[in-house]
Parts: sequence; C-alpha cells; structure tokens
Amino acid sequence: MDKKGFPLKSFVKTAKNFSIVIISLLMTFCVSGCFNKLIMTKELPQSVTEIETVTSDDGTSSDDKVNSSNTTNSEDTLKVHFIDVGQGDSIFIQQGDNTMLIDAGERDQGTIVTSYLNSLKVYNIDYLVGTHPHSDHIGGMTTVINSISVSSAIIPDVEHDTKTYESFIDALIEKEINTIPAESGKTYSFGNAEFQIIGPVADDYDNLNDWSVVIKLTYGEKSFLFTGDAEKNAENDLLSSKYDLSADVLKIGHHGSTTSTSARFLKKVAPTYAVISCGVDNKYGHPDEIIMNRLKLQEVEVFGTYESGTIIAECDGKTITFQTEK
Repeated sequence: MDKKGFPLKSFVKTAKNFSIVIISLLMTFCVSGCFNKLIMTKELPQSVTEIETVTSDDGTSSDDKVNSSNTTNSEDTLKVHFIDVGQGDSIFIQQGDNTMLIDAGERDQGTIVTSYLNSLKVYNIDYLVGTHPHSDHIGGMTTVINSISVSSAIIPDVEHDTKTYESFIDALIEKEINTIPAESGKTYSFGNAEFQIIGPVADDYDNLNDWSVVIKLTYGEKSFLFTGDAEKNAENDLLSSKYDLSADVLKIGHHGSTTSTSARFLKKVAPTYAVISCGVDNKYGHPDEIIMNRLKLQEVEVFGTYESGTIIAECDGKTITFQTEK
C-alpha cells in the first residue's frame, strides 16, 4: 500500500476508470449539489430468536426471555451487536439510522453476518471497518459488500499478500466504495454519537495485528473501545498517546490472547464490561486463563461469544444493558 493512500493495487485498477468516475461525479454534483448517502429505514423483525436480558450498569438483572422485536433501534438508543462468528470478530453498531460494521469473520462467516443484518432489515452500511488484513476479520467482508450497500470503508494503510485480502480490496473497487485509510485522531459523527480512530498510532509495525484500526465510540456518558487484534506493542503506543483510553465497554484484543490486554492497558481503560469474541473450544486456547484472571482482578464483567452466542449491548447514553443469544 502507498504509505499514505489507498492500496497500490486498488489505485492501479481504479485509475483505469478514472475518466468515467470523474465524469460521473461531476454530473452527480451538478444535479444535486452534494453527495448524499443512501440510508434506508431499519427496524427489527417481529419474530426472531429469543435473547435473554443479562445485566445493566445500574445493577439490575433479569432471567426473563424477551423477543428482539422489543429492542427496535431508535434515535435515542445505541446498539452494539457482537455477532457470533466463531473464531473471529464481527461487530455491528446502530445509532438511529446510522450503521457501522467492524469486521465480518472468516470467509465462510460472510453469509452468517449478511443474514444477521438482513434479519435486522439493514439495507445500508455507512461505515465498513476492516480492522486489519487477517482472514478471521476481513474474510467475510466480500460477501457483505456484494450483498449490502456500503457508503464508506475504513481500512489500515497496510497490504497483505493473500487471496482473501485481494478479494476484499477487489470488492471495494468493483463497488466503487469510498475508501478511507485509517488515520489516528480523526473523529466522525455517528448520529447522536461519535467515534474517533485512535489506532494504529504508528505506521511502521511489523506485526499485522498491531495495524488494527482501534475505535473509541462515545454516546452520551458512555463509551466503547474496539481494538481489533492490537497487541502489546500497539497498546503501548496508545498508552503513550494523547488519547483518552477510558471506556465502559472494552472489546478484548486478539480474542483473549496473552499477546493483548496488558495489565497496564486494562488498568488505563478501566472498563466495567468486556466482550471476548472467539470460537467454542478453539485450538488456540482463547480466551487465555491469564487474561480471564486479569479481568477478574479488576472486577470486569465479561461476556463471551464462545459461551453466549451473539451479544447485544444497548445504551441510552447513561446506562448499558446486555442481552445474550444463549
């Protein structure tokens, strides 16, 4: 990838259609005066799998089953869906009519993610974030891109020589999706919420995991930190940065591996809740017992897709309530 631009391969392919793209853009600008996003109304289906209300940050809990039709998203609600994609990551976020998808698991999980979004009647993704080029994060992206409209994609400025990564980039080019290299410090509005890209901090990492796009999402008084697979080297850079790392909910890095979630980093974030996305009885031993003990010592309440299936965090700006599939 060009050091401050779109992947070189993408640039070459896009350049072939440069004239056509410019003419199309000029015609669109003349007609409308601006570029408008295609955003469709989203509402949950009336009958889907039951999920269980688990806990909220005011200490209340319930064992009552609720139908997800009762969790219809509204302008004053933020929802974060940690989709169960086995040994991988996929997180879907809604705030009003605004949508974001962070990763989509392995290639064979693309249909799972797409089906989940279809069940929510999601017709457009405003921000598609591929945290880094590993297949357990971007493998399912091609299926998603070919199935659902995407307005913009945010990816790190690094390449990877695999068919999975090439397929992902080719899909972005074919669909002419506006692609934004992740730049730390950039803040974007997201309905009544906002998110800031705070990682990757450096641009010379040897480890692809450290290139992970790290996002802090803030809604009212509450915040979420999504770390991809960022390891200790990247965490140390974040600790040395100017960014406020504190968050109420932390998506644990690298599926609960000891390569991430250092004691110093966890203490700085000081989350009330943590979510771990990994497969049941996976061959890597994720989440590692060391990380689980570290979270326990800091009295962090932990949710895991390997135990609970898909997990939904619902936030009104003051409280956070979790629901689980199982």
